[in-house]
Amino acid sequence: MARIDISNDNEFSILLDALSSDITYAHFHYKLLRSLHGAIEGDQYREVFNQSWTFWHLTLEAHEVAMLLRLGRIFDQGKNALSLGNWLQTIRSNLHFFDEPNFRRRLQGNSFVESLAKDSRKPDEHELKQDIGSVVVNLNNGIDSVVKKFNNVRNKYLAHKDPNVLLPSRGPKMVADLSWNDIEHLLSLANRLLSKYSLLFTASVYSTTMVGQDDYKYVLESIKMRIESYKATMAAEMEKYLGK
Repeated sequence: MARIDISNDNEFSILLDALSSDITYAHFHYKLLRSLHGAIEGDQYREVFNQSWTFWHLTLEAHEVAMLLRLGRIFDQGKNALSLGNWLQTIRSNLHFFDEPNFRRRLQGNSFVESLAKDSRKPDEHELKQDIGSVVVNLNNGIDSVVKKFNNVRNKYLAHKDPNVLLPSRGPKMVADLSWNDIEHLLSLANRLLSKYSLLFTASVYSTTMVGQDDYKYVLESIKMRIESYKATMAAEMEKYLGK
């Protein structure tokens, strides 16, 4: 992994916005995926899912792939990628972006700039080194165990299909499955690091709360009502037929 070459803090802001988009949307897809799984496991919409399972199966898979795709980009170990590790190393190479004069310039017009500028805005270099080590696999210095596990899964199953783990003739080479707890850990780690340095850079953080996060319930209720309406119509027709 390597720092990304940029010339000013405006370019750094562009990278920050792009990385935050991956992190927030990974959260969105995860939350919707878990909500749909919860609805499937309950009894309230059992008939809805049974009546249109192909659609819901593909919907679940689409959200899972979208979530994993973004996590793959966030924790990408390539030197040319906009990843969390490369972004943090870019911060280490451009600590002057966080100097008070630059901070004041970015927040000119903000009525709270005076009070915000009183706090130190410069990243702690020791903490920054630890944060980089937690997400960069090849440094072998405090690497987060779940990040290391995810990188192995990404390289063998997600970004590529490793034939060595598919073909029985190549011998047993198991790749550990990712659990919901693993996914939650990765999302939490990414959001914590993004928020930590975004707060220092612009005194703001990105929300992972999705507007309309319960919209799926309206879809399920609408289908349920349609099924119940159809059943009522059929029952009335049958009663009319039998009553003749």
